[in-house]
Amino acid sequence: MKLTIGRIGTALTLAAGIALVASPALASSAPTPKTSLAGARPIWAVEGKAVGQPAASAIRSFLVNLNFRNGPAAEEFAAAVSNPKSPMYGRYLTPAQFNARFSPTAAQVAAVESWLRASGFRIAAVPSNNRYIEASGTIARIDQAFGTTIGLYRIKGHLYAAPESTPSVPTKLSRDILAVTGLDDGAVLTRPAYTTTDWTQPTRLGGANDGRPTVNTPCSSYYREHIVHMPTAYGTKQFPTNICAYTAAQLEGSYGLAGAIAAGHDGHGVTVAITDAYASPTILSDANAFSRHEGVAQFAPGQFTQVLPKTFNLQNECGDWSLEETLDVEAVHSMAPGANIVYVGAKNCANGLGIVAVNDIVANHLASIATDSWLDGTENVPPSALEAEHAIWVQGAAEGIGFNFSSGDDGDLLAVTGETQPSVPASDPMVTAVGGTSLEVGISDNYLGETGWGNQRDPVAYDTDTLKADGYALPLPGIFYAGAGGGTSHVFSEPSYQMGVVPSTLADEYGAPARVVPDVSADADPYTGFEEVETVGGVLSAFDIGGTSLASPLFAGVEAVADQVRGTAIGFANPLLYSFAGTSAFHDVTPTVSPVAIAFTSTNPASICYDSCLITQDHDTSLQTAAGYDNVTGIGSPDGPNFLAAVSAPASSTARR
Repeated sequence: MKLTIGRIGTALTLAAGIALVASPALASSAPTPKTSLAGARPIWAVEGKAVGQPAASAIRSFLVNLNFRNGPAAEEFAAAVSNPKSPMYGRYLTPAQFNARFSPTAAQVAAVESWLRASGFRIAAVPSNNRYIEASGTIARIDQAFGTTIGLYRIKGHLYAAPESTPSVPTKLSRDILAVTGLDDGAVLTRPAYTTTDWTQPTRLGGANDGRPTVNTPCSSYYREHIVHMPTAYGTKQFPTNICAYTAAQLEGSYGLAGAIAAGHDGHGVTVAITDAYASPTILSDANAFSRHEGVAQFAPGQFTQVLPKTFNLQNECGDWSLEETLDVEAVHSMAPGANIVYVGAKNCANGLGIVAVNDIVANHLASIATDSWLDGTENVPPSALEAEHAIWVQGAAEGIGFNFSSGDDGDLLAVTGETQPSVPASDPMVTAVGGTSLEVGISDNYLGETGWGNQRDPVAYDTDTLKADGYALPLPGIFYAGAGGGTSHVFSEPSYQMGVVPSTLADEYGAPARVVPDVSADADPYTGFEEVETVGGVLSAFDIGGTSLASPLFAGVEAVADQVRGTAIGFANPLLYSFAGTSAFHDVTPTVSPVAIAFTSTNPASICYDSCLITQDHDTSLQTAAGYDNVTGIGSPDGPNFLAAVSAPASSTARR
């Protein structure tokens, strides 16, 4: 089944013109008075065939997500307080006020809990905003209670569980239940959006090898520091080498924040939340080591805090997230060294991350800005899961919390899904999707320019006898390595803030006007990337890293400085940001006049770039940069002084942080 605009249900139009495709009207089935949960099965289960079932006695946790009271009104309120043209702009609610007006009632929770307990499930948790009930039980009880069979599906050599038929719930509770998430393993595919270069080993800090290794092409500390000879390409033999890794000072300077930070506008008094799976035990000490290494102020007591669950699980399925966690913290701190950071560690990369951890931010108003460098993958996830997450972004907007999401590192996802599409949650119209660029920083930490992030690699071909280059292994520009995610949504309708800014050729790609990703952008290219400091195996090391996992926290840091300058929280930023489209507040990242490329040599003998590669930039699958809005960089990257000036106009009311 292919998800298209309106395919999975009826569009619920918001005051701001945003639409989320909701589930169709629920129909009860006889003889048991139950109602099907439309959209509760992942696409791969709908299109596939189960190859077996998990053990009936196996325990599974899941979330029963509850509906807002008067959901359309909640959406309208969230849109109004986020719209600079609305008289309600900036009049955010506290969590208690939101709960009193829109959250599920205690009676609704009690009714659903009663059914779950009667069905033999254990209740694990209910958050303060009553958005979900976390429960667990055996596969046998799940099959019986939800009127389905949990089957096992073979996907790319792995077995994943999912319902073999549409689950159902008692009809008397169907108005209270928005979605049941966690009955399938699709969410376990949630992954970070970071990309690295091909260095074999990180650089050890404080040792004799402090500094980047050089093979044939020494990396540069600023753009065009080193120029090397390569086989002729694009009419030249001379190419700049890749960036070793930009420093915090270079990023602050190039995006125009250095002056503001020096003047005390460093994000002080603003809190940025970061969510990832698990928690690195050395995250604070690593961030302070990074600060010492970069000449940035270390965290003051209480400036960095963590909100962690009692236990973690699914570590084998989810993998190690420590590189992502540390990157997010250090990137935010680079751009806003005075901002408070609260790290919200999820117990896993499934429901624990996509709903539980991010809901904690809105339920307790932990921050005014949140950056999320992870993605559910494609839009081919159960529609019910999209609805459950969307409700969190709505409450966040109503409270003045802006959620940023990385747009992804796999371009248009054609190679992943067989069709071009953006990733979620980035494609949700109530979040800010951050795309990627390749940043050029000059010798004085000055901004030289940016191209859209899209790397094509072409190895240099060598004569094995003479080791003299005789050309390239592939036709130029080579093969796609990584690039910013983006494209036209198959699920979400066009939000009003994109109307008149996003070209109709993009918005109308599938017929009906749709949401297009990303909204804004920042440096993401690992070859013009960031130097992260992290303890690995007990050794303090530095990594070269990029991806939209870098771009999202960089932009969140810019927003933190803007919040301080402005004196009020921007909240859900898109309506405000798009009002600056085409102005000096953003660098318009346009196509290069002629191909732009850099030289790179890996230290990894297994890499195709071990004998050097030509990295052609601004080639991002079917996605292309353009004058004005484009589906690689959105409306562009922030131009610090002009961006701060544009957002500093006072809001209609003082917002909470």
